[in-house]
Amino acid sequence: KARTTRRYQASDLGAAAERHTKRLTAKPAAAPAGSERRKHPRWEQRILVKYRCLTKGLMHEVDHRVGMLLDFSRGGLVVMALREYLKGMVLEIKMPETPVGPAQTVHAQVLWTAPHEKPGQYRVGGEFVKAVE
Repeated sequence: KARTTRRYQASDLGAAAERHTKRLTAKPAAAPAGSERRKHPRWEQRILVKYRCLTKGLMHEVDHRVGMLLDFSRGGLVVMALREYLKGMVLEIKMPETPVGPAQTVHAQVLWTAPHEKPGQYRVGGEFVKAVE
């Protein structure tokens, strides 16, 4: 049976994220202390994803690593990663098929990285720059 591939726009991913979240009864993530600079509401969601750095140079990765999607919005996402990525780097993130949506691959530009409470893990925030499939 032939499998069809749909091309997604970053806005499609965000709209799908909002629909998925409503179906799963996820709640909006709490706003961090201080000023909230987000353009879009974010949603907490825990999904295992595969990711790798596409930026050429020392941090370029051929193989995918496994991480955890922590939250997302129409404009971007936060992933728990095992490496500290630098602002401006581009990550490829493969999200699996779920009961509420198809598998998707997106590219996100790193906006910030912060240590997670677990040693050796980092929260990486990125902005969608491209939806691949």
